[in-house]
Amino acid sequence: MLVYKKLNNNVAVCKDGNNKDVVVFARGIGFREMPYELTDMSTVERTFYGISNSYIGLVNDIDKEMFDISSTIVDYAVTKINSEFNPNLAFTLADHINFAVSRYRNNIHVKTPYVGDIKVLYEEEYKIGRAAVNFINKRLKIHLPKEESVSIALHIINAETMPDHVNDELDVDALTENVLGIIEESFKINISREGFNCSRFVTHLHYLIQRLKKGEALDSNNAVMFEKLTESYPETYKCALDIGKFLEDKLKKSLVDEEIMYLMIHINRMCSRENK
Repeated sequence: MLVYKKLNNNVAVCKDGNNKDVVVFARGIGFREMPYELTDMSTVERTFYGISNSYIGLVNDIDKEMFDISSTIVDYAVTKINSEFNPNLAFTLADHINFAVSRYRNNIHVKTPYVGDIKVLYEEEYKIGRAAVNFINKRLKIHLPKEESVSIALHIINAETMPDHVNDELDVDALTENVLGIIEESFKINISREGFNCSRFVTHLHYLIQRLKKGEALDSNNAVMFEKLTESYPETYKCALDIGKFLEDKLKKSLVDEEIMYLMIHINRMCSRENK
């Protein structure tokens, strides 16, 4: 196996025997001068094929333990569902779990919509989500709520099939591009459309649009957190309000404070990394 691109000391991009790219987790794989031939395969912990370039950078943003957890969950899902998964699932799920754990540790609680629908329509994926939450809680000695099972189930469902357009008449890509333009204008930055920061924000935006269309709103009961965020990040708050007005004009639905709050969190996450 040819190691040719260091991601960090313990993760690198390699070429396998068939000349295919593979992201390899192996202790100390990034220490040596590259390229070089990896001969001791006993050091390899995990391999990931088909990872999009926009997601690879996550290995430097998220603790390795989150990848261990997400990979274990994906391995379990494979045994339960007769379907091929998007190869990026372990990475996107690791990012989601990392964010969910961060919310838990910062005492931010969000009620998840679709609970009833997911239980009925995607029973197996929901069961996997329940098992995943139990596994995470035991592994990290925390207490993520049962509702988190739905969020994990949605990641699995989304990895099985591409998400549907919100409707045939609505150009979601055009809406997304307009929203990104509002953010760029507000903060005078250029957002890379190919980067993971943008991909993650776009995923959140698509789910937001789906909730608006269905008339389902987040209910987080985080009025105090919302007030603190608006006071601490007035520019982000204004930007989120501008996006809310734009979406209201296009979808004829208003954003509740909880949606504005979450939009602010995602805008801050994306912009802070774009500015690095």
